[in-house]
Amino acid sequence: MGTVVSIDVWRADPVAAAFALDEAFEVLHDAEERFRALLTGDEPLDANGAVVRTWTAQHTADELIAQGMSDFCVNAGGDVVRHGAAATAAGLNAPPPMV
Repeated sequence: MGTVVSIDVWRADPVAAAFALDEAFEVLHDAEERFRALLTGDEPLDANGAVVRTWTAQHTADELIAQGMSDFCVNAGGDVVRHGAAATAAGLNAPPPMV
């Protein structure tokens, strides 16, 4: 896919979180194989990868939920899925005034 993906998990047993992350990374590897044809070739169907990133972020989150993780954030190239406490912990700062 060539996209940076970050996964943050909070308030989880370290062993359970490690297993859940292994399973989540399997989803990412599966997405790489599944969508390679859409992203490459003479006429890519998803040239900028937007559909693939969205699908990947959501399916990675679904896997974390299936593995019992309740507080996490998945960021797949800017497509973000937040769950649990992570869903209320984000905020945006106002940009500095332009002079």
